[in-house]
Amino acid sequence: MSPLHPIIAALPTIIAHRGASGTAPENTLAAIERAAMLGARAIELDVMLSADGYPVIIHDRGLARTTNAMGQVARRSLAEIRSLDAGSWFAPEFAGERVPRLEEALGLIAELGMALNLEIKPSRGKARETAHIAARVTGQNWPQGLPLLVSSSSEAGLRAFGEAQPGVPLGLISGAVPRDWRRRLAGLGCISLHAARDKISAAAARRIRDAGFGLLAHTVNQPAEAERLFEMGIDAIFTDHPERFTAPPARG
Repeated sequence: MSPLHPIIAALPTIIAHRGASGTAPENTLAAIERAAMLGARAIELDVMLSADGYPVIIHDRGLARTTNAMGQVARRSLAEIRSLDAGSWFAPEFAGERVPRLEEALGLIAELGMALNLEIKPSRGKARETAHIAARVTGQNWPQGLPLLVSSSSEAGLRAFGEAQPGVPLGLISGAVPRDWRRRLAGLGCISLHAARDKISAAAARRIRDAGFGLLAHTVNQPAEAERLFEMGIDAIFTDHPERFTAPPARG
């Protein structure tokens, strides 16, 4: 069995997906603060570029689901995006919550002493630009003492981030475990595979771990399912509800 990368070994087993997105509006500072309050020690967030090239924390290419506006993130300036309400859709108490800039989110997570999995979510045709800008901003704002893992389903984005910040660990996001997972992970310089919770077999988990790669599962909201996955050897799970995992399971 090959040894795991030190970042995977140091990564908390419970990662708050887009912050505590089950109880606060996803990808906002409120969701980050709520995750910390609920005991999470790691956060996953998504980064995308505005029309004028600023990295903002949002998941969808479209604005409609998580803000009070229509249209595409890539067609709105930073000032326009920052003027939107990113909280009222979730609950009235979050009215006025903003789409964070990447710098803001990094600063808050670092202040809280949490680990971060930053997902590169490029708009169409913007993989390299998104990765390069995110790499620069992360390099300027993330403290060396806290675990950082950068992931994406965009192989172009992962390659570009690796070029810009070669020392930062990378993870490939997939649905099912790819048949050629070993070749793809090695070719991209990734240390981990992030696969769908219901697409991971015990045999695949064993092969991936034996090869020295980390294996993370998304998105797990039921403790019984988490227990099953950890028994298979999963390294960490992404969850919308970190409050349901008050005693993080040990890795298998």
